[in-house]
Amino acid sequence: MTKGIVFDIQKFALDDGPGIRTVVFLKGCTLHCAWCCNPESQHKNPELGFHTTRCNNCGDCISLCSEKALTAGTSTVVINFDQCSACGKCTEVCPKNALRIFGYSVTAEEIIKEVIKDEAYFKNSGGGLTLSGGEALVQVDFSFELLKLAKEKGLHTCIETAGNIPQSSLLKVLPYVDRFLFDYKHTNPELHKKWIGATNELILSNFDFLYRSGAEIMMRCPIIPTVNDTDEHFNCIVAMSRKYPRLKGVEVMPYHEYGVDKYLQIGRKPFRLETGTATKLQKQGWKDRLEQMGSKNLI
Repeated sequence: MTKGIVFDIQKFALDDGPGIRTVVFLKGCTLHCAWCCNPESQHKNPELGFHTTRCNNCGDCISLCSEKALTAGTSTVVINFDQCSACGKCTEVCPKNALRIFGYSVTAEEIIKEVIKDEAYFKNSGGGLTLSGGEALVQVDFSFELLKLAKEKGLHTCIETAGNIPQSSLLKVLPYVDRFLFDYKHTNPELHKKWIGATNELILSNFDFLYRSGAEIMMRCPIIPTVNDTDEHFNCIVAMSRKYPRLKGVEVMPYHEYGVDKYLQIGRKPFRLETGTATKLQKQGWKDRLEQMGSKNLI
């Protein structure tokens, strides 16, 4: 059985498809959104995370590091993330759980055994399994096995995707996905490349392909102040909802700063807006604008 790299399993999720869901987060992504809330998902391989506020600078981890990536600092251990091989030895001796590895190898069968434990909740709520990331279809063979096993167990399935993947990957999983949660991040191709890491031509093509193939799609629209909260982008969101009337809905996803601490944990500089997490007033304003522009089935 194909093995995949998973970095988290979240149970009792309510915002990743209908009903109560178990969300399996896979490593790897083809994009690098500046505001990514799961930056530990972007690289396909396991990587070390360091929670500095938990470190008591005991130094127990330093002697175990064969890569010499850990050294003693003034108040905490200092990590050279470029040298780290993510072997995980340091995590085994950390008394404060300041060190952890994001990502572990696992089979699809092992994941489904964990997911199926909550089958009763799925049945009572109309929930099921959601694959997320990163971009779950970077590991398309593993995602295919997970979805196929889930359907054999009678589970409802969703997959979150940004669509920047080969059409063949979508085609492979299409028979086993009940709903695609498809991101629509920016209208302008060049600004899409600046903020997200690639232009949006392939993404729009794949969105159209899925729709024409009869797939059930929820269009998800992350709204980032000063980046895409413009009339141009909002008008295009409305145009997409009209062009594809069979969409399950248009979901507005306001900017938040949940990913900032994770960037710091993996030794990377976080994206921050001066305005911080979107306020209730901003969220209501975006909703009102979209409705006034003619958006239907807005969530």
